Amino acid sequence: MNKHIGRMAAALAAAMFFALSSVACNGEWGEDWRSDEDGVNYVSSEHTLAHTTNDRLYAWGGNYYGQLGLGTSDGNAHPTPTYVGTGSDWGYMDKGAHHSLAFKRDGSLWAWGGNHYGQLGLGDTGQRNTPTRVGADKDWKTVKVGAHHSLAVKKDGSLWAWGRNDHGQLGLGDTGQRNTPVRVGADNDWRGGDYLLAGAHHSLAVKTDGSLWAWGANDYGQLGLGDTNGRNTPTRVGEDNNWSESWTDGSHTLAVKTDGSIWAWGRNDYGQLGLGDTGQRNTPTRVGEANDWDSVFAGAYHSLAIKKDKSLWAWGRNEHGQLGLGSSDGDPHPTPARVGADNDWSFFLRTSGSYSMVCKPPAFPGGNGFAWGRNNFGQLGLGDTNDRNVPTQQVRGGSQAAPRGGVEDAAPVGAGDLDWSREAADYARPGHQDGHGSPRRH
Repeated sequence: MNKHIGRMAAALAAAMFFALSSVACNGEWGEDWRSDEDGVNYVSSEHTLAHTTNDRLYAWGGNYYGQLGLGTSDGNAHPTPTYVGTGSDWGYMDKGAHHSLAFKRDGSLWAWGGNHYGQLGLGDTGQRNTPTRVGADKDWKTVKVGAHHSLAVKKDGSLWAWGRNDHGQLGLGDTGQRNTPVRVGADNDWRGGDYLLAGAHHSLAVKTDGSLWAWGANDYGQLGLGDTNGRNTPTRVGEDNNWSESWTDGSHTLAVKTDGSIWAWGRNDYGQLGLGDTGQRNTPTRVGEANDWDSVFAGAYHSLAIKKDKSLWAWGRNEHGQLGLGSSDGDPHPTPARVGADNDWSFFLRTSGSYSMVCKPPAFPGGNGFAWGRNNFGQLGLGDTNDRNVPTQQVRGGSQAAPRGGVEDAAPVGAGDLDWSREAADYARPGHQDGHGSPRRH
């Protein structure tokens, strides 16, 4: 009997050790774990990247996989914006659960962070702690990053994909992962910029004719195709040709049409679609009757939008104060609610999970970045790890911005380091305007 009990205890201990080890490997460093459609845990990212008006790249938040690009990897919080490298030539960038991509002004593409599925595009699955060049091409125009897959559009309008592909999220007609960029079809009319989207396990893109296309996982109807069947090649969403800016993060999608209306579809447990209920939708469904929406943002379970009068609105999950309404609760918020009374909100920084970052125009006194929501790894960039439930200004410049990797940087902090820049479409093309009529700095 005692021997039998001993064996049972040993088996139980082994099972507990395995479970704890799985958490440590898969979820310990995550910001907002949940079970996704295939039963695999998906972590919403806990790190943030931002590009300044003087073309510098900053990073802060979690760094377990080296996703900050600072030359190290650790499980510590990094709550202060820190230089990535010493260059002042960064352009468009994006980040996923544990990896980051960006291209430089010369059109070259760089990647760093976690690489279990080849999502860095470097031909292997080895982690990188500093920006590493992807191939030799210098014609990259836009990058977008999902949980563990990457998408990019080149200047010739071709679409490329690599990384995890178990749901067909690469759009290559199969479910085999790729560790180098692979072209998706033969079309050369993909628009890129804010018209290219990478969700947890799905992808969306708008073509130059304004048509919307989707592929990948679809258990929540996040592809907008009228069913919950996945697709492994780009499939057209409806017949409309007036899709403008769009955004997805976990398993819901928001999009603005050229008439200023907002449309939403996919997962909706917390009212993140803004439709007044918590029922999922598998086709694009209009949010209210307003025609004055300008831009949208989708977090893991919450949504934000800016109107043309530059007022800010939020809906969905609010457990960590990510709606910015002055409270934190676990209740659904299924209709858009105005965030404060300001009318000078300009654009969203690319975040995900349970936090939000919205910017005011450049040259805003003290810095134009504001952040709120979950902050367990310092992803708000406020110098600490305390959650916020109202928009809180990031004060930068001088000693407020940490030097690269904690050592003295070759270039001093300048006036441009006070201002985050919109990650606009076609950044690498001189003279381009961003889709909202604002000339970019070149």
